[in-house]
Amino acid sequence: MTISPLSPIAMKETVLSDAHFNQLVTAASQESPRDLSIVLLMGHAGLGLHEVSLLEKSDVDLVKNTLTIRGNRSREVPISAALKTALKTWLRLCPPKQPMVMVPLKGVIKPI
Repeated sequence: MTISPLSPIAMKETVLSDAHFNQLVTAASQESPRDLSIVLLMGHAGLGLHEVSLLEKSDVDLVKNTLTIRGNRSREVPISAALKTALKTWLRLCPPKQPMVMVPLKGVIKPI
């Protein structure tokens, strides 16, 4: 059986080593608080790209240190200290009227 690089089976087998993940975190932190938040949402909280894109500010609880993930697999996930710091920094920069966490670096998007 041939597995394409983008198939779910191939993706489940692809795991970054700690060293590679740390390099990714370093690179993202040099780009923007948004990029660092995305990397940590996926790496620390285990969110998929689609879940990251749908995350709303109201889903982030920095007091209880949890994220509420909505959808087919609704759940609550803990926020690491590094993710909390990154999200706090990024959320201070987000447009106040924007409900979504991951907005483009320029402009405003509306939830689906």
